Amino acid sequence: MIKLGIVGLGVMGTRFYNLLKKMNVKVVAVCDIDETKLKLFKNEEVKVYRDYRSMAEEGGFDGVIIAVPPLYHAEHAIEFLSKGYYVFLEKPMANDIDGARRIFDAAKGRNRLFVGYCLKFNKMYQKVKNLVDNVLGEPKFMWHIALGRFPQRSWIHSKSISGGVLIEHGSHVVHVFYWYGGPVKKVYANMTYNSNDVEKAFTVTLEHVSGTVSTFTLSWFGGHNWRKWGIDGEKGRIVVEGYLEGEFLVSSSDGTMIMREVVSMDPIHMYEEELKHFVDTIERGGKFLVDEEEAFIVQRIIDAAYRSSHEGRAVHL
Repeated sequence: MIKLGIVGLGVMGTRFYNLLKKMNVKVVAVCDIDETKLKLFKNEEVKVYRDYRSMAEEGGFDGVIIAVPPLYHAEHAIEFLSKGYYVFLEKPMANDIDGARRIFDAAKGRNRLFVGYCLKFNKMYQKVKNLVDNVLGEPKFMWHIALGRFPQRSWIHSKSISGGVLIEHGSHVVHVFYWYGGPVKKVYANMTYNSNDVEKAFTVTLEHVSGTVSTFTLSWFGGHNWRKWGIDGEKGRIVVEGYLEGEFLVSSSDGTMIMREVVSMDPIHMYEEELKHFVDTIERGGKFLVDEEEAFIVQRIIDAAYRSSHEGRAVHL
């Protein structure tokens, strides 16, 4: 039986712990700097730590899930990678490009790092990818619009901790653009700030090597939530109402409706699937679906977007 540890017992770390209890996996160690969170595990058969270095040193597990704020990703991931553990690192890779590069260098070519870009495990995004590959043809234009409110979690409001809204939240969409559209050669972005150093709204446009153009607009200034995205391909169009589930429409280039379907399922399934993938890859070998190479490419695109907004020009990769 695979044995795992978890570092960071916030929303995601706790969610992963509860999901793993239903799988043929044993969580043997947990770590958090908050003693209040650790007390919740006093009746569980796990060792508790406040220092991730002590946990890495004592070991007793095959892999570790790291679910701490992005600022701490590099030091945590490198510590466990250096000791040979398999590492499931919550996205993004790091809060900035320097931290991501350090992780990349520590993980390169070792098949030990999996980065949790969970939309690759979401059934709706998988279905759309299948439609792109088999019905719509090569993407020509991709777009995503997300309107919402700023989350209450305090650390997201800190640029040094979260890296910013685009990296902490929007990296999911950037990853999907890369997954569907392939390598990116040019990035242009414009960001709007309010009372702190974290952007509250942005528009990011990517030019892919293939010629595909992708654009992502987000505003967290407030009001009701609204989310919609779509793809124009060589042979038709798909429009999706919603983020993790919802209705999608598919039409041919002449406007003929091909498909209308509603994907409705608990988004928890994508977390279950990525955990299964992590465990199965440890047990059976093979390659992680989102490794250090892919995650670092996403980080480079996002770093280019921040530089583009700051410098007022397109940035070439």
